Amino acid sequence: MGLNRRTFLQQAGLALFTWGASEIGFDSLGRNNNRIASLIQNYQQTLAQSTNRKLALLVGINRYPHQEHLDGCLTDVELQRELLIHRFGFNPQDIVVLRDRQATRENIETAFVEHLGEQAKADDVVVFHFSGYGGQIKMPLTSEISAAEDLDSIEYKLVNSLIPVDGVLGSKKASISNSILQDTLLVLAQSLSTAKCTFILDTSFNLSPRSKHSNFKVRSATSIAENPSSEELIFLEQLKTKLASKGLKPSKRLLSLPGVVFSASGKNQVAVERQWDDFSAGLFTQALTQHLWQITPNNKVQVALAQTAASVEQVMGRQQQPTLNSPDKSAIAYYLATSDISNAAGVISKVNKNNLEVKLLGLPANILNSYGVNSLLCLSSDDSRDSPRLQIKSKEGLLAKAQLLDTTTANLAREGDFVQESLRIFKRDIGLTLGLDDELERIERVDATSAIANIKVVDSTVVLGEQNADCLLGKVHQENSATENGENQTFSYGLYTAGGILIG
Repeated sequence: MGLNRRTFLQQAGLALFTWGASEIGFDSLGRNNNRIASLIQNYQQTLAQSTNRKLALLVGINRYPHQEHLDGCLTDVELQRELLIHRFGFNPQDIVVLRDRQATRENIETAFVEHLGEQAKADDVVVFHFSGYGGQIKMPLTSEISAAEDLDSIEYKLVNSLIPVDGVLGSKKASISNSILQDTLLVLAQSLSTAKCTFILDTSFNLSPRSKHSNFKVRSATSIAENPSSEELIFLEQLKTKLASKGLKPSKRLLSLPGVVFSASGKNQVAVERQWDDFSAGLFTQALTQHLWQITPNNKVQVALAQTAASVEQVMGRQQQPTLNSPDKSAIAYYLATSDISNAAGVISKVNKNNLEVKLLGLPANILNSYGVNSLLCLSSDDSRDSPRLQIKSKEGLLAKAQLLDTTTANLAREGDFVQESLRIFKRDIGLTLGLDDELERIERVDATSAIANIKVVDSTVVLGEQNADCLLGKVHQENSATENGENQTFSYGLYTAGGILIG
């Protein structure tokens, strides 16, 4: 195949730099995300405001029966749940989580009505999170269809939807979408008695072009659904009637939702999930929750949000840019506001004398990939020098097993206590995991593996999609180089970031 070793080494080094850059850079928000920065500029108030309750509905779906399974949505809702409980004072009993088979269209809408709509009062805080597939549905512009032969002449509009686990209903003629229409979500939100709402949508809707060289799963359907289900349309009409009885007129604009809406990506963009070494999660949710664990009373929430946008951009470039929608630029992202507690690397989840389990929720995912045993944590306190030390003995994904170095302090560590880093230890040899694009022929993969074997910066090579990859090796096709029958197309080999951006 004739790889140029020197050139590849230079490119691989650049990829390694890109891989670690998300740790230090977030000034790109000012350059490329001015709209987000301006919208969140005044998000400064805290959760110390008097409020009756804090209610949350979290939905995560990995196992779709009619689409490729996702891997990170259940992790997303767990990350969100831990954040709400430990950082922002939510009572676990006030958080409803629907996972996989529980997350049917009817169950999601019923939980929204009963848990959020019927319980939330004027000063309550409401959070709705969805991680799963998004899509689009053809919505007829007229409800009067007189005959079957008229179907081809019907005019449609495309509407966004959240796809539940039963998002496709089979019929004799065609598959019918059983998704939750964006209009339904809008009316549900407008029916709430409180305006202190935060919506987090880690999904994407449009049939955006996938990056050819990418190691990520995209959270949008691959085709447009033909028809909405009659049950969904009936439910939507019932909501509208109920809203009208209160003297309110439903709006179809996302900006009409009370509070704020955080979306993982913008219009015509993708939202992706990434497989790290030991876990998978939505790129947006993981970055958002991790940075929110790191905010302090001296920080404003826009710092965490700016870092989130920058972390996503480091990986996906312009393909995925988180967005914020709010009808009021001075609105408050209520549960995302700065808390009174200090930043944390994680939280103690189990205590057994001097043996503990710690969820490392406040560390960047790329750091966790190389986090070594014997790293030291300490209990959060005003003076960390005198805090009990915990030594990590093993780690799997986000969960670490640790041991108190001083057994006399065992009674000081309790479940729910925060921990901070005291000493970070990395593995001795940190190398790149190189993914081989599935477009490569078998002989090309064999040659590439052989040629790369002696490059020290590359730790291992994997087939794309099988496990985490830091960068990808694939073909770079020359434009206008193919013949009419597609033969004799010229190409070279290139190094791509994990998000499919060509390095060189």
